[in-house]
Amino acid sequence: MIRHATTADLATLTSLAVTTWRDAFGPSMDAAEVAAHCAAHLSSAHVAAWLRDDVVLVAERRGARLVGYAHLGASTMRYAGQTAQSAELRRLYVQRSAQNGGIGSALIEASLRQPLLRNADAIYLQVWEQNRGAIRLYERHGFTVVDRFRYTLPSGAAGDWEWVMRR
Repeated sequence: MIRHATTADLATLTSLAVTTWRDAFGPSMDAAEVAAHCAAHLSSAHVAAWLRDDVVLVAERRGARLVGYAHLGASTMRYAGQTAQSAELRRLYVQRSAQNGGIGSALIEASLRQPLLRNADAIYLQVWEQNRGAIRLYERHGFTVVDRFRYTLPSGAAGDWEWVMRR
């Protein structure tokens, strides 16, 4: 089931955000960089701000277990063609044990039905260039690569390439 996240989901959603981000990027980064990123972007205060300011959808399995989420907002990216009516799929993560079961697609489809994305003139997202599974998923849903940039690690060092995709 896909539904809107509520403040009652805060602790579970924060834990899911940290776990899924660590699963996705932890093996490719120094442990201190991972910890710094999580503290700077995935704390309960940050997740509470998502719930307050943006749209967050969660994928829930029987027993009220959250296995994925999508975070949507007005576009904060600054790329050619972006307008005030552009939106952003800020985050989409599915628990490793629940991947390849259609949950990512279900989250994208539910996200695209949200007024914020449905009414946008363009939807942007960022994806790690080495995350081929995510790139294929986004391509299946009409996103194409329009730009790229180097991710900056919390220490300030240059990280891997991120692709910017647009639909």
